Amino acid sequence: AEEEEPQAQALFVAREDELAQLRSCLETVLTGRGRVQFVTGEAGAGKTTLASAFIRQAQRDYANLLLGFGNCNALTGAGDPYLPFRDLLRSFTGDVEDLWLANTLSRAEAHRQWHALPEAARTLVEYGPDLIGSFLPARQLLALAMAAVPEGAEWLPELQYLVNRDGAGRWDVEQGQFFEQYGRFLQALAARRPLLIILDDLQWVDRASANLLFHLGKHLEGSRILILGLYRPDEIALGRASRDGGPARPHPMQKILNEYKRQFGDIILNLDRANKAGGRKFLEDLLDSEPNRLGAGFRERFFQRTRGQPLFSIEMLRAMQERGDLVQETEGSWMEGPALDWEKLPARIEGVIEERIQRLETELKETLTVASVEGEDFTVQVVARVREVAERELVRQLSRELDKKHRLVGEQGVERLGRQKVYHFRFRHSLFQQHLYNKLGEIEREVLHLQVGETLESLYGEQVEEIAPQLALHFTEAGETEKAVVYH
Repeated sequence: AEEEEPQAQALFVAREDELAQLRSCLETVLTGRGRVQFVTGEAGAGKTTLASAFIRQAQRDYANLLLGFGNCNALTGAGDPYLPFRDLLRSFTGDVEDLWLANTLSRAEAHRQWHALPEAARTLVEYGPDLIGSFLPARQLLALAMAAVPEGAEWLPELQYLVNRDGAGRWDVEQGQFFEQYGRFLQALAARRPLLIILDDLQWVDRASANLLFHLGKHLEGSRILILGLYRPDEIALGRASRDGGPARPHPMQKILNEYKRQFGDIILNLDRANKAGGRKFLEDLLDSEPNRLGAGFRERFFQRTRGQPLFSIEMLRAMQERGDLVQETEGSWMEGPALDWEKLPARIEGVIEERIQRLETELKETLTVASVEGEDFTVQVVARVREVAERELVRQLSRELDKKHRLVGEQGVERLGRQKVYHFRFRHSLFQQHLYNKLGEIEREVLHLQVGETLESLYGEQVEEIAPQLALHFTEAGETEKAVVYH
């Protein structure tokens, strides 16, 4: 606790409304009306950053608040039963060094958690004895407890007994008994101090943890417990792969969400929706968090690239600063450098996008790859003809799979060309389009540009002048100089 903070707090801007909503939830809970609240959004939407800011605000305003943290894991997933709830017990019983090093807790907050250890350990001994040795390493708890109360306490001999008892650490206790003891432990602890429980990455939750979460949520009435869950809705919508290779099964969180909506009402704080409505304000606040002379043209281009998505915006800005696209004047203001590279994507953005693309079946990837050559905005007819698939099937893929399920594209509307209709879609982020386009080899890119250009020519017919700029670009990239000159 005497060391310096390991790293600076995460940049946090333009989240006043969302913070106010979470604060209102906490104030309700402090009156004895426990509840569950979820923060949702795609990867990089700012869920963890918002939760961290809320934690710091809550700790500052309510000195007796006790924090608990549980994380689900994408690698182990369903194969690591009760992982978030094992983490949660560790954080309540003083094992907070990792949280401090990860900057989840400040030094003062970690210090406060440590001093709550005797209270939490005594409550666990009294109300959740079978959790010791199963959900929580028994000897580690004993060592922490003895360090926290070196002068001894009346409950330490009982803890010593539980650590040394035969069968400690076995999982032969019935699930219902575990659930009852876990619930009684939280209720008893909350009677002494209000609890704020953070469960992160619930899209990876194992089924056993989902069942325990469902049980706990059903028994929050009359308690001072706020459970704040964070997850990606697109992962929940995808469900879980079936072991026998059949259709995907419903995600274990789906039943929980439906029940909690019935029990608590509006429980979802959707950051994707908030980002869409307030993306430009977020971007302006982000750029103006440091002195700068960045004009309207730069800001508009930056917004068109990132759409105000928090992770994309922050990483793009940092990358441009680090590689010299943006430079600092002697007085410290940022300004545009001699050259701006809008095409190069930072590694974190590449990683987030690649993760989402890799979930897709080969056929869907191919559809998006062709679409990326036409541009951020693309047409059903062009992609269908280049891919040699039926338009009706392609519309189904785009609308049901890539839009509603994976949320990578969105409908843009219908255009009339004489007697025929042309259906337009758009990538939800231009960076999705750029990532896919950058993955193409030089020859494949050239071939696809030629096919897209010729298909657009045929589609627009006598109205081809309306898309002359697009055709000029496609034929230039295809190496068809004579046709490119005509359209230029």
